Amino acid sequence: MASAQDRKNQIVCESIDVGAYKQALQLCNRRIKKGEKGDYLMMLKAHVLTLLPPSPATYEEALWICREIARRKVPVEEVDVAILLQRVWSFLEGAGVGEKREGSRECVKVWEGAVKAKPGDERMAREWVFGCLRGRDWRGMQKAAMHLQKQFPKRREYYFWAVMSCLLLHNSLPETSNERKLFGMLAYRMIIKSRDEVPPEANNALLPTRAIQNAQEVHLLLSIIACASPQQSPRDRALEALSILNSKNLGLESAISKGDYLGLLRKKLSLLNEVGKWHVLWEFCGGLLQKAREPEEFAKSELPMIGDDWALWENYLNATGELLVAKGDLPDGVDRKSLKLETLKTVLGYVQIGDGKKATRNSELALVKLASLFHGQEEEGPEGAPKLVEACKRYFDTVGSKNCCFEDLGRYVEMFREEEQQEFLSYLKSKETNSEGEVTASRIAEQINIQKFIYFLRISPLPLNIPADLAISDDFGEYFKDLKLSDSTPEILEQSLITTLIQFAATNMQIYLSALTPSLSSSLMITDNQYGDDAALLAVMALLRLWKLKDENSGVPLLRAILILETLLTKSKHNYQALLLLTRLYHLIGAPYLAASSEVWGRLNVKQIQTDTLGHWLLTRGSTIFPGQINGNADLTSGTDLVRHLNRCLRIYDLNRKQTPDMTVMALDRGTYGQILEFVEFGRRLEGSVQRGMYEIDKRRAERLRGGAGAGEEVALWCKEDMLRVPEEGEVVDNRDFVVLANFEQGKMRAEEKFLRLGRELPGVRWARAFSLVEELVNVASGVKYTEPGKVLEEIYSGIMGLMKSDEEAEQGKKEFTKEEISYLTLATILSNFLISITPGAPSGTAKLAENIDTITTYFKKPAPALATPYSWRSLHTTYTSLESALLVNIVLTKAVKPQINKLKGPQGQKVKQAFQELVGVVLPGYVRSVKEAFGKLHLEEVEKRVERKEVLGGDDLGRVLSGEGMFWGGGGSGEGA
Repeated sequence: MASAQDRKNQIVCESIDVGAYKQALQLCNRRIKKGEKGDYLMMLKAHVLTLLPPSPATYEEALWICREIARRKVPVEEVDVAILLQRVWSFLEGAGVGEKREGSRECVKVWEGAVKAKPGDERMAREWVFGCLRGRDWRGMQKAAMHLQKQFPKRREYYFWAVMSCLLLHNSLPETSNERKLFGMLAYRMIIKSRDEVPPEANNALLPTRAIQNAQEVHLLLSIIACASPQQSPRDRALEALSILNSKNLGLESAISKGDYLGLLRKKLSLLNEVGKWHVLWEFCGGLLQKAREPEEFAKSELPMIGDDWALWENYLNATGELLVAKGDLPDGVDRKSLKLETLKTVLGYVQIGDGKKATRNSELALVKLASLFHGQEEEGPEGAPKLVEACKRYFDTVGSKNCCFEDLGRYVEMFREEEQQEFLSYLKSKETNSEGEVTASRIAEQINIQKFIYFLRISPLPLNIPADLAISDDFGEYFKDLKLSDSTPEILEQSLITTLIQFAATNMQIYLSALTPSLSSSLMITDNQYGDDAALLAVMALLRLWKLKDENSGVPLLRAILILETLLTKSKHNYQALLLLTRLYHLIGAPYLAASSEVWGRLNVKQIQTDTLGHWLLTRGSTIFPGQINGNADLTSGTDLVRHLNRCLRIYDLNRKQTPDMTVMALDRGTYGQILEFVEFGRRLEGSVQRGMYEIDKRRAERLRGGAGAGEEVALWCKEDMLRVPEEGEVVDNRDFVVLANFEQGKMRAEEKFLRLGRELPGVRWARAFSLVEELVNVASGVKYTEPGKVLEEIYSGIMGLMKSDEEAEQGKKEFTKEEISYLTLATILSNFLISITPGAPSGTAKLAENIDTITTYFKKPAPALATPYSWRSLHTTYTSLESALLVNIVLTKAVKPQINKLKGPQGQKVKQAFQELVGVVLPGYVRSVKEAFGKLHLEEVEKRVERKEVLGGDDLGRVLSGEGMFWGGGGSGEGA
């Protein structure tokens, strides 16, 4: 029966479970005030303190409790106390509280003392392992796991836990460390011992206790061989792993591998590719493809039969290609001719199936890939093999009405020569002509695929601008061969491009509108996309090209694109491609609050890990684009609040620290060793995510601009530990997804990189490092205590200067700072120098103070920076960065410099005081006022100018489509503003 104390603890735990953390803390404090004592109660309070909103006071109190319990001479004997101690201290270490690695060191001592006090307590020993795993204390885990497997030898899983712990410790150590080799060899020898205990003909016989008995343990063996085998070269290690997968007792055909046959099969394919055993790969894949078509083989096989699988086809044909270019030995009894014929026979066995049945997508694509092996080569393909263009036509006949058609064929169509492109386009046009009649979903999909290939082959290669000195004989001339121009001027060529793009957009919008017929849309659910949505997206991409062609000076193409996307989203409310595009287009026209609204970004429902990979589409440079209102330029609501969005995104990193360790423990307990490595890598990538640093920085900057917080050690801890200095456990990682949008472009140039980036400068690691140093400057100025503030300021100065120099030397397209940000960072170096000069112990004087004040005064007496026109995101970025520059100076001067100024005496001191008062009281407010007035004037002009409806629609082919039925502005009328 539970004691009264246990019941009270249960009440606290229930409050924690429902998120009532303040209530849980009150319950703990009430019991402590009444004189109740106990380690579990104190640790329960410390645990609650870590769940409350971040605060230095609560974190310090939790740390004090941990230290008190850990440093007692009497060992902890309650398992739950040790578990909570490890959990709380791991959290505090992750938050940067206390000395570095203090928690890991102290927890190891606590667990060792507890286990010695209760040597036969299996739960205590298990929880020691779990606690170290949660805290990523690999050395402690290795020690705990070795103790556990020695203390309880009859539990076979503990032996593999010890092996896993050695592997994790090996992976965490530097490459040059001797300990890395030591623990790697220990893991290798232990797992090899388990391998050797498996009998040569192991089926379902009773196996020795510590022998490998399931597929997960085979995966663990392969992982250890890959990184800790005595073999020096990666190829030799891959060959050793292959020998395992080829063996009778542990290989693919063994009973042990049945648990994850597909996973081990793909591992074998990967290893064969790595070692370049092309003849083995060819025979292996070919054998599996042949067996899958034989009913007798299929019936008698106890293992899954993998046949028409693209992984097999791809590896089979890749091996064929490598063998034909003499990169490997041919299989025994096979010459080049028979190799080609046998490969063709295998492919045709799946393609020519008869009985009026259509071949599958994978087999048809295999025929295309086979044809591509001989395209443009001196060696001809086998007799009966189609040419590449013919294979692509055949594939389109079979799969052309599926959405996957373009994605599958794109890489092969890009290989076409000019005459083959013409032939393929002529074929597509004939298909387009023959598609007239009843509108069906498959017919719409086929028309869209045709338009995708037209864009890919004819629109994508077109230049994004026309140089003034361009002549038809220049390199660009080849792009205009279809325009039938002679002696063309740049103006004529530009007009031809405009006409081509508008006609293409109009054609696709007609396809889109035709797909809205009730006969098609009535069968769709509210969450489904309309059948013609991709046609509208193609029209948008053409309009973005048109916008770039006009040097971004005309907003009409962007407004047309927005009109199309808004119309699309009234019919397909959850088209994520359209929502992402619309998010960035709203940014480009200077309407970020529309992008952040619940009707656009909110509808995407970006959550969990997506906030790290996709959040940049909305939040890049958010603090200098939409932190708050200026002169009523935005309707700020809870749905468009930048800080609210940033807090929501930052939650994933806290959840990672709390939940990923528990999932890792669960994987270890269940023996899914492959998942452990994946969870560890997942946690590492999130912990070192560059986006995390950007969110923290932008949150502080936005709060400062809105007059809130934004200064204080508790907010900047991660930036200091992981951005100013590279983390010990791995490098800073960029997890952002830049290729999430559908791509219809040739080559490596992605559509979103061409058209949708906010400026040419993409923030990255350099950006986060530089601005984290500025945040540390704010900390110093705000009175955050540092042991050596002068040294910190020197690091800030040299760090920012070095990062700006690196950015200046970076090639075009890899720069990270805008001109406004360079000006801001330059100001930060001036301020850091100023603070260095007044640091205690630094040589300083009245003349130096006067010189620094004069430098800053001169900086802000210059005119406010000119705002970009037409009104766009750049106008907002320039305005907010200018305002933050003045705010940064004000924080440094009023919080750090003013106390020094007040101490000055004498005539010279009075002059410095007057100059300081003029800077703070006149120059800075005047600068802020001029920036706001300039922005207000530009914004008012934008509102008054209001693009007219008739200007957006125009009188061209696209305008007539946009003003038709089914569009936002369809049905006539004029004079309304956009």
